[in-house]
Amino acid sequence: RHAVGTMTMTAMQRTDNCEHEHKTWNTDEHKPFVQDICFDGLSIDSNETEHTVEASSRPFHQHRELRRAVNRDIARLKLSVSNTRRSSCEGAKTIYSAPSSPLPTSESWRRASTDPTDGWGRASAGAGGFVGGPQRCLSSPGMRDLMEGLQNPVNSKMDEDSIARGLATISTMEFDADSYSDDELAYLILQVFLELQLDQHLNITATKLSLLIEAVQKHMFDNPYHNWTHVADVFQASYALGLASGLMGRLSPLEQFALLISALCHDLEHPGVNNLTLVKSKPELCELYGESSTLEKHHSLRAFSLMLHREVELLSGMKTTTYYHFRDMVTKIILATDMGRHAEYCAKVKQLASAAPTEESTHQQEMEIIIKCADTSNVLRPGLVAKQWAVKIGAEFFAQGDLERSMGLKVTPTCDRKSQTLVGLQKGFIDFCIGPFFDSVAELWPLARDVMAQVWTNRAMWDAYDDHKLYSEMGYALPASECQFEME
Repeated sequence: RHAVGTMTMTAMQRTDNCEHEHKTWNTDEHKPFVQDICFDGLSIDSNETEHTVEASSRPFHQHRELRRAVNRDIARLKLSVSNTRRSSCEGAKTIYSAPSSPLPTSESWRRASTDPTDGWGRASAGAGGFVGGPQRCLSSPGMRDLMEGLQNPVNSKMDEDSIARGLATISTMEFDADSYSDDELAYLILQVFLELQLDQHLNITATKLSLLIEAVQKHMFDNPYHNWTHVADVFQASYALGLASGLMGRLSPLEQFALLISALCHDLEHPGVNNLTLVKSKPELCELYGESSTLEKHHSLRAFSLMLHREVELLSGMKTTTYYHFRDMVTKIILATDMGRHAEYCAKVKQLASAAPTEESTHQQEMEIIIKCADTSNVLRPGLVAKQWAVKIGAEFFAQGDLERSMGLKVTPTCDRKSQTLVGLQKGFIDFCIGPFFDSVAELWPLARDVMAQVWTNRAMWDAYDDHKLYSEMGYALPASECQFEME
């Protein structure tokens, strides 16, 4: 029941009896906190008491079938990537760990998508823990243990020294997300929300925040790069860059919350391939979301699916008008992470640099710039951390190229292991793409100038490296075969 194509419905009543009829909603009575999002640039004017929405000519049952087909597409992509990695590195240990549970089959995704509002434990069991919600529901012993750990890490399995180290660096770009366990990252993420007192300002309990954090963790695939560690890294970078730029102090609590929630959910269920590959393979995912910002629209939709789930109800205390404003902010922030819009944001940064960042509309644009910086902030980290991320993203890029080659598609140039090197990718990315962008951001936010300058320190570092030296220093061997990620 998701808004698709020419559909102008932004809030739909969850019933199987509705067909193509004209609906009138009274927001005070219905509070349509649903997971359906329209990406046609249309939105409901939340200042009006009643909202009139129209359905498209596509029957609702066809939307359900399309959603099921999309889930099968994602499962097929995941299985294809997994099979490609296994075949190209047969018998070798790769830099990413094997999934803790079997990858979902097309049939399991179809079953899980039949009723996304089912209890999380049942839905996730049918989909290998990837669809429908986290593997541990609120009442399960596993979730109770996690909740106790998040609230009292000393009595949990988390390392006390790691937590202290994380809290000491959580507000700086010295933070190394890869040096913490999954649960430690979840705890540190929760502490950011509490440090900003967003639970008090927005009347959202720490328990609900913990549930959402755990849900997002369980909805991240075991990709080399786009995984739970990357989510935590981007979340922390959004917070640290928000502080360094001075933006966080200018934002209202609701805006701070929107920025951090967007960072937490910005890559939900990322399949490990980019939008270009999705468009080239023409899956039904593109029919659902269109061929622009396909993945980002999916991440946004799934974010609200989790936030509004009956076992989380993160936004249940929001007024309807506040909810619509929050949803609009989060959707736009997540869509800003699409690298296909890079030129647009380069121009936007230069335009904002000549204006005083005081208006609310400017705040929205600045939040979009912050998350774009955070999503590409590997090059702003200390050299050792930057090198670790370079190897991880290279593994995922080359796996995508292998998948494209196996599907008979034109291999994306940056993903072709036969013609690219990891060091060369980093140099080109900084020189021609992100380096000039961060220079413009430094002009926009002079307080963050030193942070942004790290990109050129790292660029100078790469001049002393080739792939052999990088792999050797990171503990990997560069084999003569096409498998470039064999462990020593």
